Parts: sequence; structure tokens; C-alpha cells
Amino acid sequence: DDDDDEDEDDKADLADEKLAAEADDITLNENTIESRVQIPVCEGIIKEKPDFDGEEGISKLRKAFKGWGVDKDAVVEVMLSGNNAQRQTLHKLYKTMYGKVLQKSLKSEVGKKSGRLVQALMMSPSDYDAWSIKQAVDGLGTTDDTLIEIISTRSNQEIMELCASYKTLYKKDLEDVIIKETSGSYRNLLISLLQGGRNEGTDVDEDLAHREAELLHKSTKGWSTDKSSLNQVIALRNSAQLRATCNKYLEIAGVDITRTLKKRLPSHLSKGMIAIVQCARNPSRYFAEKIYRACKGLGVRDEMLMRIIVTRCEVDMVQIKEMYPSIAGKTLAKAIKEETTGHYEDLLLGLIGEFDGYKKK
Repeated sequence: DDDDDEDEDDKADLADEKLAAEADDITLNENTIESRVQIPVCEGIIKEKPDFDGEEGISKLRKAFKGWGVDKDAVVEVMLSGNNAQRQTLHKLYKTMYGKVLQKSLKSEVGKKSGRLVQALMMSPSDYDAWSIKQAVDGLGTTDDTLIEIISTRSNQEIMELCASYKTLYKKDLEDVIIKETSGSYRNLLISLLQGGRNEGTDVDEDLAHREAELLHKSTKGWSTDKSSLNQVIALRNSAQLRATCNKYLEIAGVDITRTLKKRLPSHLSKGMIAIVQCARNPSRYFAEKIYRACKGLGVRDEMLMRIIVTRCEVDMVQIKEMYPSIAGKTLAKAIKEETTGHYEDLLLGLIGEFDGYKKK
């Protein structure tokens, strides 16, 4: 029985935690507590371009690939010429015009970090999420931060598209993969989220918020923690309702729910639940903190940096940019300029609306 194994699984979860994950603990500042329950406004930087010309873009790429080396300036310009839906039209156009697979041509011509970023930009959002999870579960150990970031923050529709993409690309059910790669209450949380059944309404029931805040408080007192009750509330309720419940919890317990979760739960489970709470409160702050952690310390965690900027540039990058200085003490553009170089830097700056293009030669 899975439930009978939860305590042992949770102990193993704690024992196996890597030092890198310890250094990646979620910042629990008091200013992350949102007293309002209204849904935050979200706006992307990259939007559909009315003057997008797919044939012109393909011709530019074809010319960039000719001769010795590759004209990476041209590749950057094409990648930034439209939004993801417009870039997806380039696949069929390239094959129709030249009888070749665009993704393969780009991979052979553009390498290193800028090449990996180009590959990410040429995937659909659901395919890129599926690819990121595949990378996270391949090899020795599982990169749980990636699983948490993607599965805990996507909408019901995005979860359904992710599961479909994973099945198409890798011939496996994502739920079966998660069951194999994770354990205990942490696995239960991820499986709950993969059902795509989360309430996505905007209504708030204050009486329900009070009752469930009492339930959360009762579930986290004493010697044991009732993880099932935590899962029931945190994995099911809409963002506004969850914010209201967390505010009531603060009144009842005298401490923010994120601090209780971090103190009472194994690392992976607490990170997953805290990610849901933080995204319910202010998703742009959550992702701004993730970018900050990707850039701090010795060396950049490039896959994390790419993934967040690529997946959020059309969603809430305006708010992420606004939030970033309060977390890092500098603008997001400055952080990217300090930590990256070359065409990789140009592409990242373009995706946050801070790249002015190349001067005509």
C-alpha cells in the first residue's frame, strides 16, 4: 500500500537531498504574503507580430546556413520575429520549401548555449515542457526542482497538453513516469496535479477559507503531519481561494503557511506545496526568484534560466521584470548582461524586450 510506505519514503526523500538543492531553498520573505485575494495581472513581452512573414524568415535562415559558418545574427532576428505560434509555422514552410527538417538544420548549424536556446524556442510550449521533464528524469537521480516548477505551475489545459506531448514524443504516460521516479506524499501531490482537475475559478468562499485554514492548522500540529489534508486543500483550490485560506491560516496560527510547510514536510514535498502557494499569491515573484537563483553563485544554471524565460516571455514577463529588482537589487536585463555573452545573451535580452537588434552592415 502506497500510504503505508509514506513515512519511509519521506525519510528517504530527506536523506537523499543533494547539497545543491539545500542551497536552492525557497526564499520565504514576509513580503511574499499577499493580503489581497484578487488574481494578479499578467502580461507577456513577446506577442503576435502582425508583420510576421514566415517565408521571409525561412529564406533568411537558408541564407544564414550557406557558406562557412552560420550567420547567427540572422538566426537571432528570425527567432525574435514572432511569438511561439508564429515560429511553429516555420517547420512546415522550411520542409515545403527545401525538403529538410528545420530543427535538424538548426541543431547542426547553431551549437552551444545559443543553439540549445534556439531549440527550445522552436518547440511548442507543451513539447518543451515534456522535453524538460524528460531531461529531469533521465540519468542518475531526478531533478525534482524541474518537475515541481513545471507540474505545480501550469494550468489545467497546459497539463493536459503536456501529458499528450509526452506520450507523443516518448511513447510513455507521464503519470507512469512520475510514479516510477518519485515516492510517498510527494508523488501523490504530483499525481494530483497531473489530473488537470484544479479549480480555476475566481470566486472566494470566506467561510470555506476559514474552515480549511483550521484544517491546515490542525494537520500541522502535534507529532505527525496530515499530508493528505494538506494535499486536498493545496492541490485543489483556485488561486484566489488558496490566498484567502493562507491569509486565514496566518491569523489562526500566527505564522505564514510557507514556513510551516518548510518546517514540517520533507524537502521535495514542501517545495512542491510552497511553489503552488507562491504561484497562487504572485506567480511573477515565484519565477523572478527562480531566475535569481539561476544566476546567483558561481556559474549560471543555464537550463533553468532558459526554461523560465522561454516559458514566461509570453505569459507574465512584464511583471517578472518589474519584480526582479526587489529580489536581486538589479534589473533583469543587467543580470543577463552580467551572466551571459554573445548571441545567447542577445536572444535572452530579446525575449525580455531589451534587445534593440543589430546594426546594418
